[in-house]
Amino acid sequence: MIHHVDLRYKNSNLVIKLDMSKAYDRVSWAFLLSVMQKMGFPPRFLTLVKHTIKNCWFMVLINGEAAGFFKSTQGLRQGDPISPSLFILAAEAFSKGLDSLFSTHPDMYYQTKCAIKPSHLSYADDVIIFTNCKEDGLVRFIQFLRRYENMSKQKINYAKSAFIPGKKASLIAQRIKAITGFTMKALPITYLGAPLYKGNKRKLLYVELIDKIRANIGGWEQCYLSYGRLQLIKTVLTSMPIYLLQVLNPPVSTLQKIEQLFAKFFWGSTTEQKKIHWTKWQNVCYPTEKGGLGIRNLRDMVTAFSYKLWWRVRLNNSLWSQFTISKYCQGFSPSISKLFATDSSIWKRMCTIRTEVQTNIFWSLGDGNVSFWHDWWLPE
Repeated sequence: MIHHVDLRYKNSNLVIKLDMSKAYDRVSWAFLLSVMQKMGFPPRFLTLVKHTIKNCWFMVLINGEAAGFFKSTQGLRQGDPISPSLFILAAEAFSKGLDSLFSTHPDMYYQTKCAIKPSHLSYADDVIIFTNCKEDGLVRFIQFLRRYENMSKQKINYAKSAFIPGKKASLIAQRIKAITGFTMKALPITYLGAPLYKGNKRKLLYVELIDKIRANIGGWEQCYLSYGRLQLIKTVLTSMPIYLLQVLNPPVSTLQKIEQLFAKFFWGSTTEQKKIHWTKWQNVCYPTEKGGLGIRNLRDMVTAFSYKLWWRVRLNNSLWSQFTISKYCQGFSPSISKLFATDSSIWKRMCTIRTEVQTNIFWSLGDGNVSFWHDWWLPE
């Protein structure tokens, strides 16, 4: 979706990132129970939920002394096992409302070269909207936000919410800001801990990760470690880049930089003293059965995550996989679809390994989703 932000249409594309202010603390109990009732939850269950969320009292300390109790009137308790599920149920009304708004006004959709056009992505209170710069649509969207705030008692933080316009829309950025009250930002932005960007791989996207790894290592330099270095690398350092490696394909130079930091720490080098590296880092990463120490190799992890992405595409059971197939395959089997220079980096990443993965996937005939010519069948 981000890859299409600069596509030239009559109304330029627009990405909006919403910031919910204290989302858990502002949930209206009446709104939550109303949503659950419309979803078909039985009255007895609703009564149990009502008693659970309303039986909440607080006590404050004033100058170190307890000062009575007072009862809350809204919000969900963080740490309560059922609070995340209840919050998602309440937030589902926001998601359904957006779907209804966009289906009623199709001219609000984000323009892509794909038949599937998602209006938004949301995970708990992290929401990103895909629309365009048409003023009528933006006014409707803001009116919808106001109604949602009034009904749910949630509050949009307009100062921290942002919009990312396409290049053509940058000329009307002030008008968009006046309508929405949001601030303008440029790519890359961070969503769910991962950078959203357009274009070729950028080393700057991984500077924060490298700095965190370097900071962790710096905190251990003064400790007397021997075998502990190996355990820290296995359990802490190699786990830090895992999330980004799943969603992004870092440049080789970035992986080399991270492995260089690992190697220096492993062999005991510090900012003040350098130690000899007695063997290559690749040899250290071999399995113990082959003479290595069993440290996960970052490049192997990138390859494994690429395999996982291709498998998710072939399962075709999620919005992401359906969107990917609709956008890039256009009626052809994913195993033979063409790769173009203008395609997104994530599709290019998967195409580099698809031949190898396809030869290890065998399909059971029967549901009509298997390509007769290009997929491998199970022998029975």
